[in-house]
Amino acid sequence: MIRAAGKGRTPRCYGMNHGYLPIRKDLSIRVAADFYFVEKGEVSIFWLQPRRAFALDNKQLGMFGALLRRTLLTGDFEAASLEILDLSAPDRKQRVPRTLGLCDLPEVTEEEAAEAVQRVVQAYEAIQKMDINWDERRAPRKERPSPQADIPGL
Repeated sequence: MIRAAGKGRTPRCYGMNHGYLPIRKDLSIRVAADFYFVEKGEVSIFWLQPRRAFALDNKQLGMFGALLRRTLLTGDFEAASLEILDLSAPDRKQRVPRTLGLCDLPEVTEEEAAEAVQRVVQAYEAIQKMDINWDERRAPRKERPSPQADIPGL
């Protein structure tokens, strides 16, 4: 599906740092976008939504767009566009790939964005009160052999 969405395109891709929305000293929200591309002189930040289910709905994608504007579409990327490749499957049916830009996302008001950020703060504070030892709860990571391990002489 990704290959089909890119058919006939020849963009040049570049790695990109994630953006962070600072809320307070001990809390920020990571807004992830792994790369941007340049195609025909136009810069576009790319985000892949690969989940079949539990994917962002249109309103949530609008909120994501609002966070992107605040964190990544600044400075050198102020004039960049956004391209979301949404591979979700509405109502658990067959995937319906669609490409979305900022203009395709629902408008999110500053008030709605502030309310959503406040919900994140409340959730963060509730989890902090639980005093969970996350290191104990995490399953130990399995060692992966290096790709060169199967190549004789390396």
